[in-house]
Amino acid sequence: MFTPFLALLVMAPQHARGHAHARHSGKVQKPVDEEPAIRAGFADVSRALETKNWSLFRTRLAPNFQQELPNHQVLSMKQCLAGLRQQFGPLSEIKSKYDIQQIKPTGSTAVVDDRFSANAKMQDKKGGHTVHMEGSETVSVKKIGGRWVAYHEVIHDQSESVDGHVVMHMP
Repeated sequence: MFTPFLALLVMAPQHARGHAHARHSGKVQKPVDEEPAIRAGFADVSRALETKNWSLFRTRLAPNFQQELPNHQVLSMKQCLAGLRQQFGPLSEIKSKYDIQQIKPTGSTAVVDDRFSANAKMQDKKGGHTVHMEGSETVSVKKIGGRWVAYHEVIHDQSESVDGHVVMHMP
């Protein structure tokens, strides 16, 4: 079964000095724009996928994380990570990309719509192969302790091809 990578997010803690300064200076504090932090989180997730650093990847998930596949099957965090390990295990030279379509922040939560893709190499008894994966998803994230973490993901569609031939597609 193909389990795609997901948009899991992290944000560096805000600088306390800046908030205190604004409070004492009498200036009105502008709302924090969370979009750059969310976008930076996608770059972090790509790095975790490309290096197969599952420990790092796991830190970007809320403990109660759930992933809903296009067939409406719901996976727990443990099941999702097991699928990623299996899917990415034989791959090398992984390059992943997230194309964020929309970010809808609502305070300490946000909903992110994105398209994801990855290209990689794979070796088997028949030789070397190129692998391409892509799809779209909606990821619900929340800010916990200064970090954005995913707590729910809905994958709308996903496909995988090997040497240009589609081997899996879920509409």
